[in-house]
Amino acid sequence: MKDNYLICNYCDSKFIPEKQEKETNISLGSDAENLLNKMKNDPANARMYANLILDIDPNNQEVRKYL
Repeated sequence: MKDNYLICNYCDSKFIPEKQEKETNISLGSDAENLLNKMKNDPANARMYANLILDIDPNNQEVRKYL
């Protein structure tokens, strides 16, 4: 890259690089919600699901009722 241009090694043409911004969207709330449903439906493993939820959202008040 020279002067904010890409230069072709073969023909010395100049190109403006395209900005490639990737948009990411992480929704941990839905993961915690899914685990909360599993915890309610599978009481034998509720503690495991509760700990996973607290790993995602340590301030989750809903899960603290089950601990």
